Amino acid sequence: INYMLNASEIVKEIQKKYKIIGRREELEKIILARSVDKNLIIEGEVGVGKTRIAKAIASFYDTEFTRIDCSEETLPHNLVGYFDPPLVISKGYSEESYIYGPLASSMLKGGCLFINEINRMPESTQNSLLT
Repeated sequence: INYMLNASEIVKEIQKKYKIIGRREELEKIILARSVDKNLIIEGEVGVGKTRIAKAIASFYDTEFTRIDCSEETLPHNLVGYFDPPLVISKGYSEESYIYGPLASSMLKGGCLFINEINRMPESTQNSLLT
């Protein structure tokens, strides 16, 4: 990837490589947010291509893509992770006994985390994304 390309040139490359029609403004905002290490939300109706755009960005930048489909049962530990009790007993509270959730894992690896149907998860779980 040539980091000297400006956002509109990168957009054209992504549109061509991943067969994305239009969406120029959204793609530019995503690229600019990524260039300053910021998170963002892609909103839209069902079927407008949010997942396709997220997968294209992850692939273009050669990062891991992780998708979470949320529901009212999605709890903070499903996103962040938790200490596994049997491992804590045998190894104590250490990194070896921690099971990383997709949010923590993506933060550590710098991957693309796509949280689908975020509005379906409980408010307490949504709040865990803000901390």
